[in-house]
Amino acid sequence: MSLSADSPITILYVDDEPGLLIIGKTHLEKSGNLKVEACESALDAIKLLKIQSYDAIISDFRMPKCDGISFLKYLRKRGDETPFIILTGKGREDVVIDALNNGADFYIEKGGDLKAQFAELINIIRYAVAKRRSEEALRESEERYRNVVEDQTELICRFSADGTVIFANDAYCRYFGVPCEDIIGRRFKPQIHPDDREAVTRLFASFSPDKLLESIDQRTIAPDGSILWQRWDTRAIFDENGVIREFQSVGRDITDRKQAEQALIESERQYRSLFESMHDGYAQFRLPQEDDGSASAPRIININPAFEQITGLAREDIIHKTLQEVLRGTDLRWGPECLKTTETGEPQVFEITLDDPVRFFEVSVYSPRAGECAILFHDITEKKKRDEEMKQSLREKEILLKEIHHRVKNNMQVISSLLMLQKETIPDPKMRELFSQSESRVYSIALVHEKLYQSENLSRIEYGEYLSMMGDYILSSRQVKSGTVALDIHAPGIYLSIDKAVPLSLITNELMTNSLKHAFPNGRKGTIRIVVERKEDTIIYRFSDDGIGFPADLDYGNTQTLGMQLVVSLVNQLLGTITLSREKGTAFEIVFPVDPDGEESGGSYEEKVDQNAGLQNK
Repeated sequence: MSLSADSPITILYVDDEPGLLIIGKTHLEKSGNLKVEACESALDAIKLLKIQSYDAIISDFRMPKCDGISFLKYLRKRGDETPFIILTGKGREDVVIDALNNGADFYIEKGGDLKAQFAELINIIRYAVAKRRSEEALRESEERYRNVVEDQTELICRFSADGTVIFANDAYCRYFGVPCEDIIGRRFKPQIHPDDREAVTRLFASFSPDKLLESIDQRTIAPDGSILWQRWDTRAIFDENGVIREFQSVGRDITDRKQAEQALIESERQYRSLFESMHDGYAQFRLPQEDDGSASAPRIININPAFEQITGLAREDIIHKTLQEVLRGTDLRWGPECLKTTETGEPQVFEITLDDPVRFFEVSVYSPRAGECAILFHDITEKKKRDEEMKQSLREKEILLKEIHHRVKNNMQVISSLLMLQKETIPDPKMRELFSQSESRVYSIALVHEKLYQSENLSRIEYGEYLSMMGDYILSSRQVKSGTVALDIHAPGIYLSIDKAVPLSLITNELMTNSLKHAFPNGRKGTIRIVVERKEDTIIYRFSDDGIGFPADLDYGNTQTLGMQLVVSLVNQLLGTITLSREKGTAFEIVFPVDPDGEESGGSYEEKVDQNAGLQNK
């Protein structure tokens, strides 16, 4: 129960004589702040105490059924420490001794001057209650203090000058892994790291009445051998003679902080080592603020040795100087870019050339934080040389490939011409037709090589243009009269590599030759349409005519004619599929895969060389 020193004093007065109860109650309550509840037996008093508490109890010794001593024993046994004053008769020292031994606070002998007796009783009551209230307040204060201290995560302890621990909170005991009962009252000392023992000894020797508080970061060794760091704030308490009475220490674990600091130191060491040894030149600028808040010219705040070597600018000559001062009188031309990045924060990358000797650098300018600019010089001289060598090598290979395609085309044309000459000497029409077919096939291959060596890109040809030339040649070689069979070709933006173009060209030759021979008899007019499309990684080739169509009983997959056998074989070579539609003439659809990077739109020679060299034209 929380007690206030100024609150009224409540008293339970127990006596089996009603007259004395009335007199006692009257005298006591006249004192002002005493409130008395009268009770004629100890048993009735016990009932009242179960529902109400009092500041003090006055009880007569001699009472029927339960005397004052028995009443007192009952209360103390159940833990009731309410101040107890027992009233005894004259000459009953034995009762007094028994009462005091069982926990009575005071006793009053009845008889004599009644007024003096009650005055003494009032003084005793007030003293006993004040003492009880002070003790209760002290207990509550100590309890609050203990609750606060025990709930702290800090390590709190008190110890005497000889090292005996007076107090340690739970956090302290848990931290060092020792039960509190094995610490308090003993000379417990954590295992201090050997490197810190001298500093700890000096700290405790430094206290004086003029120097009461000291702090230290120290290490202790945990039972598992690990190193723990603590920050300790220790206060020395001196007595009136200037002698240390005790120490009070509050500590907290700082192991994580110390490890982070050590990691930062190591990181900075590694960074500094990298910064000093890196081959790329590095310089950092800062944009100072003027007194009016405006930004002044950027000043160099840091450079590495590589920067000095690349630019020829010595560290002691340029640190803390403005960019304009540094660049004045030099052939360095990266000042505007650095200024722009410092002002806008936008990174920039460009190339510069330095003379004597000629060196090429890729310069990256970026802003690591507001008001700062960093510039990085990466030497690309060797890369430039390799790129130029690669370009030259590609030029030479291009010339060689063009020459090869040119010679292959010429040789194929020679073969085609020989076949044509030989055909003219053969009287048999069927034999001449066979030679014509061979001549056309050879020409279709020769035309692919011709387009390749004429193309800017030697790895692929523009197939729509090729089909137009091939179609015109076949119409001419077959002596198709103008206006009878029209040729409609649609292949926009289709580029094919040689390993796809040659088989598809032979297929086109066979299908077109077959249409001209069979689809338009007796001078029938019509149209041959060729459509080539690309869908993702697939080429769709459609060949159709509006002639009389394939015979219904003819299986093109099992035909004995060389032309259709070639078509089926070449489709397999392309890893494709072929389907035939006989509606409204003849329509073949061939679908085959292409390399995602192999058949694309073409590009100029320089673009391809630069792509192969891993460069971008600026």
